[in-house]
This record gives sequence, C-alpha cells and structure tokens, in this order.
Amino acid sequence: MNLDYIIKRLRYLRDEQPQDNEEEDLCVCNYYDELIDWLCEKKDVDEKLADIAEKRLELIQRLLAEPKLTIDEWSKKGPCVTVHLEGTEYVGTLEEWKGEE
Repeated sequence: MNLDYIIKRLRYLRDEQPQDNEEEDLCVCNYYDELIDWLCEKKDVDEKLADIAEKRLELIQRLLAEPKLTIDEWSKKGPCVTVHLEGTEYVGTLEEWKGEE
C-alpha cells in the first residue's frame, strides 16, 4: 500500500464520522486530521529523499563513467598512467612538459 491510498482512506473515514458540534474538541475527525497531516509530511520527506538519492546516483554514475584515468606507479620519467576509454586501456608514462619561454 502506498501513502496516497492510506491518506485517501483516512479522509474517507474522517468524512464518514458523525459530527457532534457541541464537543468539537473531542471529535474523532481531529485524530484523523492529525494522522493525515503526519502522513502528508512523511510523503513529502520521502519524495525529497528519493529525489536527492536519484541525483546522487546520477553523480556517482557520471564519476564512474569512462574516460577514467588511474596513476599506477611512478618511474624515473614520471607517473605511469592508464586511461580507460571505450573499453580499451591505454598505458603510458607522462613526462614533464616545459613550455617554450
């Protein structure tokens, strides 16, 4: 059962309760309203958390996607790197680049 269905049923039950105008504070409707308000707030929080989780998952998937570069070790020439691109690994050593002055 989802929260929308539960809220709908509680509203129906609340509306079907006999109302006694003299003792409005003791009306069962108030208890239904409290439950409905609480469930609506919970639903809003759940939706916000689901949205945040979805965005975080998208970020993680982007970070894990290719191309990916790993520094494997260091040699005398510089760092040995592996580039993962389209299912292929490219391995090499990077050398320091010095621009022309």
